[in-house]
Amino acid sequence: CAQALVDAGVTRVVYAVGDPNPAATGGAQTLCAAGIAVEQGLLEAEAAEVNAAWLTSVRLGRPHVTWKYAATLDGRI
Repeated sequence: CAQALVDAGVTRVVYAVGDPNPAATGGAQTLCAAGIAVEQGLLEAEAAEVNAAWLTSVRLGRPHVTWKYAATLDGRI
C-alpha cells in the first residue's frame, strides 16, 4: 500500500490510527524514506472508537463484545 502511494507521487499522508497488525509494519517508514510528509494521530481517539471492533480483533485476537444488562431494583430480572 505504501509503495503504491510512493509510485502515485503522493506528497503528504495523514492517518489517524496505525495498523496494529504485525504483518502491516513499515509503511510510514517507507513513505518517509521516499520524502513523503507523514502525519499520524489526527482524530485518533475518534477513529479508534469507530474501529473498536476491528482493533480489538487484531490486537487481542478475539471479537469485540458489548454487554448490556438490565435488572429490576430487587434483582429479579
